[in-house]
Amino acid sequence: MTDAIVCNLEALTPDERKRAALLRRAIGEATLERAELPDGIALRVRCELPILAEWIGLERRCCPFLSFELRWERGEDAPWLELRGPEGTKEFLAREMTTGG
Repeated sequence: MTDAIVCNLEALTPDERKRAALLRRAIGEATLERAELPDGIALRVRCELPILAEWIGLERRCCPFLSFELRWERGEDAPWLELRGPEGTKEFLAREMTTGG
């Protein structure tokens, strides 16, 4: 894991960048709850697993500083998607996940 918040936009083709943005919007629309973490954010999302998996696969290529975790709480039907990283990640994600960047 790298300690710098550096996106590698060249890691994705233009079509993949468009697809990642579309998936990010879908995840944003499916977000039921949002929580701050010390080193990132957590989103409780009602979203199909293939959508989450595809977005994570694309996002981890262009943002290698991020860590991703899907977690289901007992009795809940929607998982938490936790995104974590080095210092500044929380602020980066607050902008990125709300603007559709």
